[in-house]
Amino acid sequence: MIQSLMLASRSDKVLDRALKQHINNEELSPFEAVLGRAVKRGDLPKHAPIDMVHDIAEAMIQRQLQSGSPFDAAFSRKVIDRVLLPLLQIPAAA
Repeated sequence: MIQSLMLASRSDKVLDRALKQHINNEELSPFEAVLGRAVKRGDLPKHAPIDMVHDIAEAMIQRQLQSGSPFDAAFSRKVIDRVLLPLLQIPAAA
């Protein structure tokens, strides 16, 4: 479905605009609220790259969808333990 929407947005300016607004709305990101609370608690650095985490996770999920690979425990461990958690421990560049 997502691939179809992206393809359709190439020829439909209204759809393209709506998708871009949705994608750019960080408040809709599941990461924004959860990771924001972790920063407030002091569990993550104050300037943790939450926006980058969202982008990378989304890209990895898209790749998994496109390849038809499963969303199993191994995938979750790879994304969370090997990519996202290490990334979150790096303070954003000043």
